[in-house]
Amino acid sequence: MILLFIISIIISYFYNYTTIVTNFYIGKFGHSRFIFQLIMLFIGLLVVYFIALTVNSYYKFYKTIIIMLLFFYIYFLFALFELSAYVFKGYFLELFKIVGSVIYPDTLIEYSMTHRPGIHSFSQEPSHLAMYVAIIAPYILSYSIYKKKYYNFFLVVLIILLSLSRLGYVLVFMEIFLILYLFKFKYFDLKKIFIAIFMFFLFTNILFAIPIIGETILSLINVKEIGSNAARYAAAYSALQVWLNHNIFLGVGLGQTGFYSVDYLPQWGFLSGDVVDTNNGLRWPPIHNLLVRILTEIGLLGLIFWISVFIYMIFRLHRIIKIKYYFNKEVDWIAIGALVSTIATILIMFNRETFTNMSMWLGFGLSLAYINITKRIYFEKKTNN
Repeated sequence: MILLFIISIIISYFYNYTTIVTNFYIGKFGHSRFIFQLIMLFIGLLVVYFIALTVNSYYKFYKTIIIMLLFFYIYFLFALFELSAYVFKGYFLELFKIVGSVIYPDTLIEYSMTHRPGIHSFSQEPSHLAMYVAIIAPYILSYSIYKKKYYNFFLVVLIILLSLSRLGYVLVFMEIFLILYLFKFKYFDLKKIFIAIFMFFLFTNILFAIPIIGETILSLINVKEIGSNAARYAAAYSALQVWLNHNIFLGVGLGQTGFYSVDYLPQWGFLSGDVVDTNNGLRWPPIHNLLVRILTEIGLLGLIFWISVFIYMIFRLHRIIKIKYYFNKEVDWIAIGALVSTIATILIMFNRETFTNMSMWLGFGLSLAYINITKRIYFEKKTNN
């Protein structure tokens, strides 16, 4: 499927060649955009295959989870340091600025204090922190249940709450629900899914009854009062209009959406200053959604191939979980973590558009690694028998 996805990019390129070589907007050329995005895609795929080839045994995967847990603790402690700098200021803030000057762009700390009240730890913004945590949290939480170290649940929830990332709230609470479901019911089946749906609606209704949580979740779809929502949805909407007005099967070419989407910005999006800047040519038109971007730039065929990769991994991981329980009465906690992390990998694509999103490639690589490990061991056992 990855190979078919790459082939669809090449076909889309040759189909749109005459426009790609002539596209130009605010200092960017169509051909250079295509080449740069293709390089970023290949770097991401190299990361995936490097992880899949390097983490090639249960022992190495277990050690990788321990390392992820260690780095999570470091992220958490630095987040508390950041919080103390913003709350207490004084020496805490001065020290944080010194340390932050090595990690962040020059103006990020001042911008975060005035525009982004949530913590972001080592990441560039709270939503990036939320996406990183969403990818590693399923492994940490599954490991915590396996080792009965339940305090990690508290730490994961706390860092997400401190980030004030609405995306993070949705992802992490969904992950906790799925992990608890799989440890309780062992695998998905029709009867258990109906029970899970009932439990999920009951759980979400309880959450909605809590004013701050209910208001936060509902704010995700509010485009009339929240500028960030208007910017995100307007960017995706304009990209979809580009797709509908060009070849729906082959798209406009990798990296080319920004040359067209500014002409399709909806009026309701101008609540956001980012949309105003985009319309005035002061910034490159974003999309904020990788799946919409693939659909617009590579077309419907490319999106089908891309999604098929992750659907395949979800089915394979679920099959591993189910077979191990059937034959060994074993709850494969690593496979549960990989399955939930893969689902989160798909969901974070709705929030970021770029192939430079390392959280996505990390989740992709770890899931592929575990599938390969299990497949190889199963093959070896079958051969020996």
